[in-house]
Amino acid sequence: MNKVKFLTILVSSLFILNVALLTFMFLHKPPHLRKKKQNKNFIIQTLQLDQDQILLFENLTEQHKKETRTAAHGMQNTRREIYKLLAGDINESVKDSLVKQVGDFQMNLENAHLEYFTGIKEICRKDQMDKFAKLTLELEKLFSHKGRKHKSKEEKD
Repeated sequence: MNKVKFLTILVSSLFILNVALLTFMFLHKPPHLRKKKQNKNFIIQTLQLDQDQILLFENLTEQHKKETRTAAHGMQNTRREIYKLLAGDINESVKDSLVKQVGDFQMNLENAHLEYFTGIKEICRKDQMDKFAKLTLELEKLFSHKGRKHKSKEEKD
């Protein structure tokens, strides 16, 4: 086999492998990305949002992502500082201050979630309020992390 034929086969094979890899990546998104898209679609379908409402909902969702990302990063960085304390003698006042900061970030995160769903409620029409009320019963299941099933007190009993 001459060099030209070998290189043609090699380049063709690499091209086919790249196309196959890209196709695989687009068709097999990570589960957490699929779940977020499914949750978004579930809310849109459950509330039967119209096009104008969908635009408002998507803007609200983007704003919510930014807020929650900021709180989550702050919490993560503060926890990292707490764990660094373990390397030496733990100063109780520094530890308490850092733990309080984590609590503040968590409170901000919970407030952001509440504001987000309040915003969704505000874009609903009167005829969608019953659907929104039913949706609120599903929120814990929809947004639990990593597929964990959180059971309410009624389900545990």
